[in-house]
Amino acid sequence: MTTSDPAAPALHVIDTASNTVVSSAPIPGIPRFVAVSPANGNAYVTYNDEAANQLMVAVYDVNQGHIMATIPTGQPADRKYGQTWLFVFAISRDGTRIYVPHHNASVVSVIDAVAGAPVAQIPMPKNPHSVALSPNSPFAYVAAHASGEVDVFDTRTNAFVGAVPVGAGTSPHDVAVSPDGRRVNVVNFDGGTVGAIDTATNRVVATIPVGGKPQSVIFAADGRRSYIVDNTNSTISTVDVGTNQITGTVPVAPGASMIALAPDGTRAYVASRNTGTITTLLTAS
Repeated sequence: MTTSDPAAPALHVIDTASNTVVSSAPIPGIPRFVAVSPANGNAYVTYNDEAANQLMVAVYDVNQGHIMATIPTGQPADRKYGQTWLFVFAISRDGTRIYVPHHNASVVSVIDAVAGAPVAQIPMPKNPHSVALSPNSPFAYVAAHASGEVDVFDTRTNAFVGAVPVGAGTSPHDVAVSPDGRRVNVVNFDGGTVGAIDTATNRVVATIPVGGKPQSVIFAADGRRSYIVDNTNSTISTVDVGTNQITGTVPVAPGASMIALAPDGTRAYVASRNTGTITTLLTAS
């Protein structure tokens, strides 16, 4: 969990056994998103560093309990608005690469996590908003907020390879790849829908109405269900991947914005900006 309060920007560490904040680490700028490395458990936080004139990634050492390094993305800081235009990012399974979308610059910055430096800037058609990596192919999928599509790039060549049209004016906001790599779900913020993409053909095979403003999406560990955050109604909807039907909806704290799955797949955690809280959901069937 990160706090974007300019007076006290920080990364907060939560003990999932007790559901309490056990420590906090100051961030040297306004943080935006956090992701955990699948390889070593370290946390990475994007933030705006006006002093360094860089959009940065802070590295939190989970064993030592402090920020161990800061990495430039290769993109300049936003001095006009003070915003961190780095949105939902992804880390490779081996922990060596970080893929950070820059909404306003329309690029995905590729960072070498070992060397602590940017190694590529991948041009995207327009306004990349979220990156998700395939678990069994070299392809990455990017929600393109302004262009109404999901863009695809090749992680071997760091090159854009194509786009999957989702719908003009739908505002794709977040993407997730199923555990078997066969499906991508994209939540369309202004469309009030979830699009299901077949990765074999890179075509939308189903559009599921969810209403409101769907903002975040994950798959269950077994890939049979997908969980959707509706920012307007502050609910989580469960989608049956086999039938493409909503099977249930539960309320959470106001301002629900992001959802993440526990490593063992038994719980999901929903961040709510309005209340500054995390809601824990049981996901095991």
